[in-house]
Amino acid sequence: MGAEPVKSLRNEEAFIPCSVTDWGPGDISPPKLSVEWAQKTLNGSKGQVYLYVSGTHTPTRPGSYISDRDLITGNVGLHLPRVQFTDEGEYTCTVIYTPNKAVGQSVLQVSAPPAPRLTPTNITIVLGTEKTVTCEANEFYPKDITFQWIKYPRGSGNVPLQDGISYTHPKKNKDGTFNQRSFLRINPTLEDNGNVYACNVSHRSMGTDLQLNLTLSVKGKFYYSHLLLLILLVPIEMSRPPYAHYWGIRDSCSYIGSSLLLIRPNKNKTFFYIWV
Repeated sequence: MGAEPVKSLRNEEAFIPCSVTDWGPGDISPPKLSVEWAQKTLNGSKGQVYLYVSGTHTPTRPGSYISDRDLITGNVGLHLPRVQFTDEGEYTCTVIYTPNKAVGQSVLQVSAPPAPRLTPTNITIVLGTEKTVTCEANEFYPKDITFQWIKYPRGSGNVPLQDGISYTHPKKNKDGTFNQRSFLRINPTLEDNGNVYACNVSHRSMGTDLQLNLTLSVKGKFYYSHLLLLILLVPIEMSRPPYAHYWGIRDSCSYIGSSLLLIRPNKNKTFFYIWV
């Protein structure tokens, strides 16, 4: 038994080691051996898990066992099939090999890895606007988890992000696992076009971080103008003062841009006043 915790994933088999050593040569004599395994749970409650006395096995925790084949060699480690979160805690192995006695302790950690998802995986943002992407982790245990957002500019290097990030509180599911989400608000410049954004998820159940990537496309903001038709007007004559311009018309257009073009005939309907 050692200082390092025994780590297992939910529904897998955990093995908590405990050995009898330096108690004489040869194999262990089962009639002289007694082993008790006890658990102290995370909430502080204590209880017996397994008892072996002079060749008789008495498991308290369903499915737990000590191998007879290993036992005679001094290995009295405890096997726990299909561990659950309730199996977590501190385990005490008490060994009596008449007339000697030894006690050891180990901590069992049971975890459930997160199921991560990043939405969307590719995103297009119009310059001058912003969008939010979501990184979520579901069905993990325990609830301590870390999200880290990183920008990978085109070319090289990476930039850990601090601004525009928010989180939900961990939400507990009926089976004891947790869900949590992190959000990144992106308000890009044109230089961000083609950049990769990553959400790194770190949890004790995993040996390495999980990284989820998305690629950003940035579109420029285009301003469209109305198509203007040129009005070909030929000056005809000038009136008496106050001068007014008279024009003959060859073609006309009702609108210029968003302004109405008004065309009114004069008395003889030959010349036209034009107001815009």
